[in-house]
Amino acid sequence: MKLTKRAQSLFPSYASGPFPVTLQLIAAYAAQNPGLEFGNYCSDWRDVDGRRAYFNEARGITRDLARVRTALHDAYYAGATDADVIEASSRAFSGRLTIKPATMCPAGIYYCAGQYWPTEYRAACAAVLEAAARIAQSRNEQSKAAA
Repeated sequence: MKLTKRAQSLFPSYASGPFPVTLQLIAAYAAQNPGLEFGNYCSDWRDVDGRRAYFNEARGITRDLARVRTALHDAYYAGATDADVIEASSRAFSGRLTIKPATMCPAGIYYCAGQYWPTEYRAACAAVLEAAARIAQSRNEQSKAAA
């Protein structure tokens, strides 16, 4: 899978591939531009409240990308597998972000927006990655306890 520079930058710099396909899918999905429309917030540049709302949303979306980056690091470090990410996608963020495995056609990410896609898609990606990291950590702890 060919990732954009932004998607590649989400992975830890110390990590060497290959990365699980589902982690790559989520990185590519989270790296998309949100597509906020300035006209949806402001009538013109003099609209102070509209500009404030627009830039507040933009900052929140940027914070969500930082959260995705941290969650991706955690999931990679925990050794999250494709199965972990697929399981997490059915649980996290009310199951709105689902990942179809490569064995199903068509494979990929499917997202059902709740209110406004640009303000929530990155939060959904982060929630799935955080859940996948917890699943992988739990599996690792159980295997250590059994050994």
